[in-house]
Amino acid sequence: LDLKPKYTAIKTYPVPGFADIEVVPTTAWNYGLFIDTEHIERSISVNTSAIPDNPFASGSSPVKLSLKAQKLPGWTISPNPLYANEVPVSPVSSKEQVETVSLIPYGTENIRISSFPVIGKPESYKSLKDDFSSGSLNKWIQYGGAWHIKDGILNCSANSGTNINGTKLVAESALFSNLNYTADIKLNSKSNAGITFRVNNSVLGADAYQGYYAAVDASTGNVVLGKSSQKWIELKTSAQDIKTGINYKLRVLAVGPQIKVYLNQQADPVITFTDTEYTSGGIGLRAYNCAAGFDEITVAAVN
Repeated sequence: LDLKPKYTAIKTYPVPGFADIEVVPTTAWNYGLFIDTEHIERSISVNTSAIPDNPFASGSSPVKLSLKAQKLPGWTISPNPLYANEVPVSPVSSKEQVETVSLIPYGTENIRISSFPVIGKPESYKSLKDDFSSGSLNKWIQYGGAWHIKDGILNCSANSGTNINGTKLVAESALFSNLNYTADIKLNSKSNAGITFRVNNSVLGADAYQGYYAAVDASTGNVVLGKSSQKWIELKTSAQDIKTGINYKLRVLAVGPQIKVYLNQQADPVITFTDTEYTSGGIGLRAYNCAAGFDEITVAAVN
């Protein structure tokens, strides 16, 4: 994207010409593009000019692409202001004015946006199922953890030793309020993994999200319910002799402020808790310092 940058020296050194430079955009960057996927050439205008001595100098690129676009107010800078939040899953909608934006070669600027969502009608979810047999994670956004699918099982690494210690996978466009959410979970190391729901504002980091988390924990033997608002808050636990190497079916029924957590098809919940902080959001999977496997994800809206 052809951004207008602002350069500020935030720290200087005794040697002239050496400084730490902060670069920020002075123009909007959070756009979705109008792309006709059947006829991409109809969506893009190519503008060329004479090649200058330095074709990669800012402001003098000999080729620019023009496209129609709309700003996405919900796509923002992360709570850590060093980077933007993840690119929204396409298609996305916007009520902002339609504009024309320019795309320039990657090397012509020091501050870059090079991935964009596509404007369109977002998918509406009343339910979501994923057994990972397709080998695709196109519904999900990954936040660390080396997620991979093997033999129809979704696996994540422990992420230990990275100063993050946790990993998330979030279907941010699959918005649910009241829901019935089930997943098969197998712990391959002695910590916890589980499901997140009513999730918003996710960024890289174990607790860097807003929403609820229900999990099985082999380090304590417990089923645990908690929430995060960019920091972890434990709400309630239940002793269930949770161990590594065993498949557990974990289910959450959340209706209004009441949250019930079930284990292995038991008729009665192992945890019942009331909390009013989060009412709706995306769904996801999470592990904390734990290698884990996930399968048979089923989510349904509850009236």
